[in-house]
This record gives sequence, C-alpha cells and structure tokens, in this order.
Amino acid sequence: MKYVAALNFLDKLYYIRINDDGSCDECYSPIVATKFKTAEEAVDWVKENTTFGDYAKSVLFSTAEKNFNDWVNNGMIRRSFPALNKNVSRKYDKDKDTNLDVLNWWFDNEEVRNEEVRYEDYETWPKLYSIFDHLMDVKKFTDGSKSFSIYTNRNGKFTNFKKELDLILDKVTPNEKEEKVLSIFDYHCGEGGNFAYLVQSKDGKWSVRTRYYDEIKNETLKECFEFMKKNRYYE
Repeated sequence: MKYVAALNFLDKLYYIRINDDGSCDECYSPIVATKFKTAEEAVDWVKENTTFGDYAKSVLFSTAEKNFNDWVNNGMIRRSFPALNKNVSRKYDKDKDTNLDVLNWWFDNEEVRNEEVRYEDYETWPKLYSIFDHLMDVKKFTDGSKSFSIYTNRNGKFTNFKKELDLILDKVTPNEKEEKVLSIFDYHCGEGGNFAYLVQSKDGKWSVRTRYYDEIKNETLKECFEFMKKNRYYE
C-alpha cells in the first residue's frame, strides 16, 4: 500500500509533492503527489520539513485517488450557492412597508443564508431599534431557536412595551422548560458577563433573570417592566 501526505485546511485536503531541491508543492491532485510507504512516514516528512506539521495528515493513495477522480468527474465543484430568495431579497419601501413588515422581514431573514439576500437590499431595511421603542433585534441560536433582544429607557411606557411585546411573543422559541426567554439590552452591555433576561414561564408568570439568579421572580409583566426601568435600562 502507498500513502500520500496531505495538509488538512478546513476539512479540505491538499497533497504534498516533494521537489528535487527539498521544497514542496501543495497540489489538488494526489496523483502527482509524492508516495510514501507508510502513513507514519508521510506525516513525519511534513512535520520535519515544513512549518505546517499541525495540519499534516496521511491518506491511503487509492482512497485519495478515487475521491479526486470522483471530484473531477462531478465537475470539480469549488462551492455551491443557494438561489436568491426573492421573498426576502427586496428593498425596503418606506411608503408601503409598515413597522410590522420590518419586524417580519428581520425575523424571516434569520431563516435564510447570507448568499440568498443581496447586500444592497439588506442594507435598506431599518434596524428594529430605530423604529420601535423597546425592540432591539432578532436573536438566532445555533440550535435554530429564535428570540429577541429588548430594551427600555428610564422613561419607557408600559403600554408601548406590552404592545410591542405582543408582536413578538408568538415568534419566540420556548426552551426545554417551556419558558420564553428575551435578552435584555441594558446599560451594562454585557460587560463582565453581566447579562439579564426577561422570562415568561409556562404558567404565564414573569421574571427578570441574570446568568446566576433571578432578580425578580414570578411577578406580573408590569412589575418586571418597572424593575427594568430602574435597574436594567438602556439610554
């Protein structure tokens, strides 16, 4: 069996061909790469003769050759792009799009890849904080769940706060405890891990929670809002 040495960058393999002067080439094709008798020998050569030892990997030549030929026969695809999402990739129309349209656009935009939206369309849409009194932005997490970042200043009005909250609560993904968690953007700006959250529990009660404890627990939404105005405001 023969082996080839490869450099593994972001799960892409590039094969090593050793030149007569001791230098080496990084090649797409394993067919032209230098062959080694053992896997250990292939890796050792890279570690001892290049600065890329941390990325060294040995590959069975027959496997590398088959994968390369399959790639060639499939068109040597470098990368693929999704089709433009024309429902999302459109310019904001201030005469037609309402604040609710803007909210829904930002929420829907979190579902699509960047390549599906033209930047010249994306940059026309106003940020939520620029048109709402208490909505900062949409939050999407690695597990696909979504929520919102909210805020209030010290002069915030509860009626406005509740009206805007009612627009988003149905969109928030509950956690494993069936709680709906909203990130509070406040004057701490998360410094030193000082984050706070407005949490609606399964029974409908509300709390303001930090990373480590509840600052106010099992109260009404209005009581939590008044607490935010005094202790977790943003201006």
